[in-house]
Formats: sequence, structure tokens, C-alpha cells
Amino acid sequence: MNNKSYLAAYKTPSICHPEKPAISYGLCGSCRQKRDAHKYRETKRLWAERFRLKYPEINKKRQIECKLKSNYGITTKQRDEMIEQQKHRCLICNREKPLVCDHNHITLKYRRMICYRCNLQTRYIESDPEYFPKIRKYLNEH
Repeated sequence: MNNKSYLAAYKTPSICHPEKPAISYGLCGSCRQKRDAHKYRETKRLWAERFRLKYPEINKKRQIECKLKSNYGITTKQRDEMIEQQKHRCLICNREKPLVCDHNHITLKYRRMICYRCNLQTRYIESDPEYFPKIRKYLNEH
């Protein structure tokens, strides 16, 4: 009897695929890997959820950093430097208000930091160039 047939005779078939030998927990190698991957993802998800609840201030900071990087391609440090350069003032209305990242809503290209109110107005004007004259006409008539 050769060595391979000797080992094959003593291996127990797997529960999932009887033609394959059981590696552990009665599963074949590929099914065991799938089980482990699913278990790992679930454990990682639970860990992340516990971390978010235990350290909300760290999580909020991470969320802001990720949003800035993915949406606008800038870091929080770059954002803070721009706010300092602008002396905490909106570039449009020149008021000292909390600033938001302005970007082109079509190309998603980041522009500068402006206040929320001005950002909304630029969004409307950008999407419809006739928006501003319509408002001016409305205000003059009423």
C-alpha cells in the first residue's frame, strides 16, 4: 500500500462535500475558508460598532477626515489652513460664520471654504444660471 492511499483511507469525508476530506469542524478546505471569512467580517463589524459607541469623539473626527478626503481630496489640516488664510470669513459675503467646503456639484472639484448660506446659493445658481435674475425680478415685483 502506497503512502497516499494509506492516508486517504484514514481521512474522514467532509460534511459539506463527502468526496473531499474534512479539514476541521467536519468541513472541507474551501467551505472552512468561507466560514472563517464570514466570521472575520462579522467580528470586525461588531468591533467597529463597539469602538464607535465607546469613543464617539474619535469616530466623529475620523468620519470628517474620511469625508473630506473622499469627497474633496483634502485633509483636515489643509481645510484648517484655508480657514486661517481666509481669517474665518466667507469669501462671498465676508461674514465670520462657520465655513463649509464649496465644490462644483457637476465636476465635484473642490473650490474654497464659504458659509453654508452662500454655498446653497452658489449651488442653485450653478445648476440654473437663470436663477439669480429670476430672484431679482421677483423681489422687484413684490
